[in-house]
Amino acid sequence: MKIALYCDTGTQAIEQVLREWGAVIVWKGGLDGQPENQLSQVPSPDTSCDLAVVALDGVTGVRNCRKLKEWRKSLPVLWIADQEAFWRESRRIGVEEFLVKPVPDKTLCKVIGHMLSNIQKSDAKNKLQ
Repeated sequence: MKIALYCDTGTQAIEQVLREWGAVIVWKGGLDGQPENQLSQVPSPDTSCDLAVVALDGVTGVRNCRKLKEWRKSLPVLWIADQEAFWRESRRIGVEEFLVKPVPDKTLCKVIGHMLSNIQKSDAKNKLQ
């Protein structure tokens, strides 16, 4: 599994948990933190990312989640934000899971495991068709 992590500073614990589930590609500063000439390297619909985790707060988190869903609507996205007030916006964007910081490792593992098992079930179903 390949997991894209769009984050700011202080997300080492999240990154550590994600590494237990697969290869992690880290984008510090999220999409907003990338120079224009490097945005083409950000995981997009034609890449093999299985899951995106956005650990960015506020409007920056909204923009990153929205851009990911515009690029690839079927990409499962987990948004980890600092305020529960963004939950409603996460639903409007189409984010599959939303958590509020601080997130205990056990909770993060449970949510990631659930999301990845759904991906594996979907992959198996597609192979049968």
